[in-house]
Amino acid sequence: MKFERWIRNHTNHLTVITGILIVAGLGAKWLGAAAFSQWLLAIASVIAAIPVVINAIEALRYKTISIELLVSIAVIGGVYHSRIRRISGGHFPISLWELFGKQNVS
Repeated sequence: MKFERWIRNHTNHLTVITGILIVAGLGAKWLGAAAFSQWLLAIASVIAAIPVVINAIEALRYKTISIELLVSIAVIGGVYHSRIRRISGGHFPISLWELFGKQNVS
């Protein structure tokens, strides 16, 4: 319960950290450090996944299918197929939507 509350209070910070890690990971790949790039993108994926998966689990409690649930399922498929760049690109847009988009939705 405390962890979930902490995550909800710091989702914006986690989104910024995820974005920095993704840019750093893509930059590392561009500079030729492919292994380091994979690690950065994997860490970004885990950080971005936490709030989205929490929302997906909460939606399942109410027996609804949410975009967070669908993205989480897609990311699990990406993990299965070892697509690190796609995984990090899966949760990050949802995190950005939560950061910027939900404030304007009535």
